[in-house]
Amino acid sequence: MQSGRGFRGNLVVSMRPYGPADVVRAVEITSRFPEVHGSPVHVGLPGLLGIEDLDRPDYGDAVPSTKTNCRSSGPAA
Repeated sequence: MQSGRGFRGNLVVSMRPYGPADVVRAVEITSRFPEVHGSPVHVGLPGLLGIEDLDRPDYGDAVPSTKTNCRSSGPAA
């Protein structure tokens, strides 16, 4: 992902679990606030973002999830 607004560096994301039925609504709501956090940059396979293990994050604590949840990642605020 390309850096924007003059910043450069690695992409750091926060992660939130959503039920499959809630993913579209979460994107609809968060996309209205691009200056605060914005919509997810990815939903689904975390390996596509270079995330090897969601249970061992580089920063902070792991976010509990269940097999019925989808994990979405958005830019860290």
